[in-house]
Amino acid sequence: MGAWQGQTDKVIEQLSALNVYVGKFSSEERLLQAAEKGLLTHLLVSQEGALNAPTIVKLKAANVQILTFRDAGRLL
Repeated sequence: MGAWQGQTDKVIEQLSALNVYVGKFSSEERLLQAAEKGLLTHLLVSQEGALNAPTIVKLKAANVQILTFRDAGRLL
């Protein structure tokens, strides 16, 4: 969320090489639907401010770990 195409393409490529499923969401509503179904464990955002505060609360309640590109860069 809140990222430009070049950023997401690079991370998707790196994660796919590690056999990790990666998906994109076009809206916070669809994101929350997936989180409520237990389909997410982590969410990559450009910065945590890219999400509305209520969305962050709901994601954390669904045990989704929110990572920024800086955090992901350290993990990869």
